[in-house]
Amino acid sequence: MSSEIIARYCDKIGQQSQDVSTEELKLLSDCIIQELNKLKQETNNDSFIGVIHEILARMTITDTIELVNIFAFDLELLTLFRDTLTSLFNKCNNNENLNEQETIVFKDIISIFLSMINRVNNTNVDILRTLILNEVLIKSIKLYIDNIDKHLNDPNLFAFDILIRGFETLMEKRKELQDDSTVLILLAAIVKCICSTCYIDIFKQFQLDKTELSMKEHFLLLTCPHYIVYGYDGKHIEEVQIELCHTMLNRYLEILEQFIPLIKQWSNDLIIQVMSYLTGILQYTSIRELQQKYLNVHLKLIDAIIVILNAPNLLDKLVEGTTDSMSCLIFTAITYLYGLIFHPTFATVIKEKQLTSTFVKLAEISNDEHIQIHTYRILAMIMNENDIKTLANPAKITEVFINFIKCLADNAVRKRVLQNTLISLKNLVQHDQIKDELVKQGAIPLLIQCATETKDDPINIQQYALEILWALTFNEQAPNILKNDQNFMTHIRSLQSCSERGVAKAAEGLIWKLEKEAEYIMTKKEQEEMIETELSRSFMRFRFKRVAKPTIKIEPTNDAHKYDVMISYSHSDKDVCYQIQERLVKDNFRVWLDRDNLYGSQMQEMADAIENSRFVFICMSDTYKQSVYCQSEAHYAYERRCQLIPLKVTKNYRPDGWLGLIISGKVYVDFSKTDFDMAYQKLLTEINRYQGQTKISKQDALQEHMVTQDNKRDKIVTPILVASDEKTSIYVTKTDIELWTKDDVLDFLNAMELQTMMPLCKTMDGKRLYKMYKMCESNSDMMFQQLKSELFEEQNKTLPLRIYLQFLDEIKKYLPISSNITSSNYQSVTCSVI
Repeated sequence: MSSEIIARYCDKIGQQSQDVSTEELKLLSDCIIQELNKLKQETNNDSFIGVIHEILARMTITDTIELVNIFAFDLELLTLFRDTLTSLFNKCNNNENLNEQETIVFKDIISIFLSMINRVNNTNVDILRTLILNEVLIKSIKLYIDNIDKHLNDPNLFAFDILIRGFETLMEKRKELQDDSTVLILLAAIVKCICSTCYIDIFKQFQLDKTELSMKEHFLLLTCPHYIVYGYDGKHIEEVQIELCHTMLNRYLEILEQFIPLIKQWSNDLIIQVMSYLTGILQYTSIRELQQKYLNVHLKLIDAIIVILNAPNLLDKLVEGTTDSMSCLIFTAITYLYGLIFHPTFATVIKEKQLTSTFVKLAEISNDEHIQIHTYRILAMIMNENDIKTLANPAKITEVFINFIKCLADNAVRKRVLQNTLISLKNLVQHDQIKDELVKQGAIPLLIQCATETKDDPINIQQYALEILWALTFNEQAPNILKNDQNFMTHIRSLQSCSERGVAKAAEGLIWKLEKEAEYIMTKKEQEEMIETELSRSFMRFRFKRVAKPTIKIEPTNDAHKYDVMISYSHSDKDVCYQIQERLVKDNFRVWLDRDNLYGSQMQEMADAIENSRFVFICMSDTYKQSVYCQSEAHYAYERRCQLIPLKVTKNYRPDGWLGLIISGKVYVDFSKTDFDMAYQKLLTEINRYQGQTKISKQDALQEHMVTQDNKRDKIVTPILVASDEKTSIYVTKTDIELWTKDDVLDFLNAMELQTMMPLCKTMDGKRLYKMYKMCESNSDMMFQQLKSELFEEQNKTLPLRIYLQFLDEIKKYLPISSNITSSNYQSVTCSVI
């Protein structure tokens, strides 16, 4: 009787759906539910399924959307449908075949659920969640997937495939459901299916000339990978990546080794589509934490991906733009490579393969903005200065980055993508052309927005944005733009005390470049000018009155420099740089090196170290040039005209751009190719070349730094001559240099702060000093080299050019006026001076 009543209600709904009000339809549905509950208790399961079939058959006569509207608020009726679907899954899981009626019910219930998913909104999402994300239902689905090898020929696999795609749609529409416990059960089952031998076997049996996929191929090769690649990006994505990496990396290598040799036969869309999902999964395996473990496998996979990116037949399809699958294949392949580019080994390998032209071509021929941005993100990591110069339109790459960052800046879900994009831009901004374009295209306010963002865990985003802005301070216009933004300046001042080390250090670097560096240099120059002024005044006072003649005595003096060497390096190259430091210290060199990578007042400490070091070692590498910290150090040392010695610390690196300019014309020591001891010997030779000696042994090179005494190494102190007020000096009254005694010569050198010249002139009287001056006048360069060589041989000291020139200038004041000067004339001059 219940089934007949239900049939009448259903007929009424089907016949009068356009005229019956919502209230009347709701009343009819309540009557149907009441009769269904009675029927469920009175009859067996087959009869109940038959009635459900009748209901669904009559309902499908009406508009499906109308049905959804009717039953969207009737959870009880929909629950009956869900429980029916669960029972049908259980039957399949028990290896029982569904009969014809059950198969239709299975398909129709899924169809209704999909209609609801497509119309999910804030009003009905809770009902849908209760209905579909039911643990009993999900576990029955999981069991079906776990035994997928038994269901590959199941006629219900088509409807099941649609159901899985429906779940994926729900995840895309309602991100808040992605980490629901039931969704994670389903996700784990799909990942397990991808990792199964069943998946691998189906893939390896794939025929390249296929024009249509079987249902099992569609489910395993398309639907399951699609769910992972596009359906889920929740909190547990890293767990998914790890499992896929451990299980699938070697298997995908096997598959690619089978299909890559046949790439010219990738002519139809099916193989392109299947491969695009393979590379889609492959991009998940580039998880950084496991890159080193699977380094060799990734290196082989890189070769396979490069073949795909360079295949002419595939590039032709990309140009044609007739298939989305081709764009997906290229996009996911590029994304996989981008995930590896941050590992130094993979970065080096990709650079060595000289792929710049490949990626430039991909960016130019594709109209897909996702391909363009990911291509440019890789180019940012591999291009050198010459590559930038050869770009037809370097403004284009800058524009693409700016537009992409604009899209990401306010997208809380894609903060990781924004972070990686800023990393690429940070690498790209090392090139002056890109600095100029960023300023020209008005990117500074956008970067300031990223740097001042305070929501959604912005720490890394802030740091990278600050470092990019810091790099822009080397552009002529950018500093004024930044300094004129008072809110930004206030913000970065406050960030100097941020608990996040990277953010604080980047903020401190910006403040240094925008404010403190110029102040510091000015202070240094003022100090130098004050010293020069005081020396000049002291000398004038000494000249215009009789003074006590100093006793010449020997005292030790400290080196004018606090350090012998300051090592400027990238932390990525710390191993070889620490080794260099340790060897130098062992040989008693005084070395400044920032081992702890500190921050706070570190920029001023760096400047102090440079100011107080005889040599600055520039440890050249890709990461050194990419680092704005290193650029600040090198630029400061260059501007302060320090003695720079470049060291090459990574293989195949060629300095270009700003670094190439700074070390231009200098001989570098290569620690990347030769034996360390040999390179170190060359370094010692280079140190001494700067000190004026071209051929010198290691022992000679170290002689200035140490002596062995009682098994201890002591700093050699060089004796100098200083004055004391014990006797009267009269050299200032002898304006003719030829009248000077040996003591007068030493008094003169001491008063003029020319103590460096004393060892060269200590046995000379005025006449001999005058002869040496005339030799210097006739051949200044030759004499400078001769005196410098003598001083080094005798004292292991360098004769600075400025001292030599000062020496010549000061002597001019005491040269003979003419050969026939009378004593009266001489007396008049003397009196006028006194």
